[in-house]
Amino acid sequence: MTERADRRGCLVRDRQVLASPRPDFRFQAEDVVVVVGTPENTAAVGELLRSGWRAPRPYA
Repeated sequence: MTERADRRGCLVRDRQVLASPRPDFRFQAEDVVVVVGTPENTAAVGELLRSGWRAPRPYA
């Protein structure tokens, strides 16, 4: 099982569910993030969100 396979996530914005947003997705202030997975993986996602992690920019 890959790391990605044991956690799932979605986002709720304006009462719409966005399943597995793209890596370049931009969060807005009222977005609700839903993550399901092991305690370790959900904690890791929380840390990424708290730290302001940004996806690497693609090579030109």
